[in-house]
Amino acid sequence: MTKFITSIFLLLLGACATSFSQTSPCPASSSTSKSENVVLGVVNGIEIRRSDIGADLEAELKEIKNESLQREMHMLWVATDEAITETLMQKEAEQRGISKDELRQQEVNAKVSMPTDEQVQAIYDENKDVIGVPIETAAPHIKRQLVEEQAAEVERSLVSQFRKGAEISYSLPIPILPRFDVGVGRASIWGKETAKVTIVEFSDFECPYCGRASETIEDLRELYPETVRLAFRDFPLSQHAHARPAAEAAHCADEQGKFWEYHDILFANSRALSAEDLIGYAEKLELDKKAFADCLASERPKALVEENMAAARELKLSGTPSIFINGIKLIGLLPLPLLQAIIDDEIGSP
Repeated sequence: MTKFITSIFLLLLGACATSFSQTSPCPASSSTSKSENVVLGVVNGIEIRRSDIGADLEAELKEIKNESLQREMHMLWVATDEAITETLMQKEAEQRGISKDELRQQEVNAKVSMPTDEQVQAIYDENKDVIGVPIETAAPHIKRQLVEEQAAEVERSLVSQFRKGAEISYSLPIPILPRFDVGVGRASIWGKETAKVTIVEFSDFECPYCGRASETIEDLRELYPETVRLAFRDFPLSQHAHARPAAEAAHCADEQGKFWEYHDILFANSRALSAEDLIGYAEKLELDKKAFADCLASERPKALVEENMAAARELKLSGTPSIFINGIKLIGLLPLPLLQAIIDDEIGSP
């Protein structure tokens, strides 16, 4: 079940793995300076300070701290959201004069159907190379997983109806997260230069998780039209054969002032990125055909993509989407309420 479970984990994390200004870098705080002078040990009267341990280890510790803090923040959000769900379910149950368990039985469990043998066989066939056991052994586990997923989807749909009539707000604490030195380079920019928050997104037009991220980013663009700007940087992964040509085509669309429109079309059609498709999308946007073709044949878009990829490698990025908010590196794609909380915290900071 490894591949099956892994795909679910990646969906939750929101990332495609890879096999291998500008947002001004935030100045070191006084606490950072003090930590560098902390004495970690003494040998023959010689002090070993934090600043002596090496840049590679410091970078690793920074990544660990960032991931730990964000996972804690995410866990708090999940727990809060679950508590909100339970509160809404309780309220609905009371209005109906039944218990929460009875409500779930009526509105969730009763609407979940058992997977067919054909569905189970399809999952098994798709993942049999890594399952490693006969279908007879794997079938009960696959069925249970499919039932649980179906029940969760039914409940999400139910709760979403309850949420529409409820007043919900979050006041989650935002920890002091590490900052990374990331710039916009020659990225395509949406938003005002005076915006207080800059989001730098390293992305891949063939990555399904990047497509989902683009929808969330679009929500942020609508929520913060004056205070947020977005820099889109290419990071086409080697396993995605069409990602790099698509990125180059997007830069050619940018030369005609249509980057974001072309960007949206590419993500909406991430499984149709052949050379003919890329030209077709340019025609759909009524771009100058000759100028577009001349651009694709030139070194200009190739150089821009390579610059962005080099920046991604320097940051040691391992997958897409990789998103930074004012230098804060997100671990996967956080839920919209958490992204809003981080952005609001940035806007409110001096």
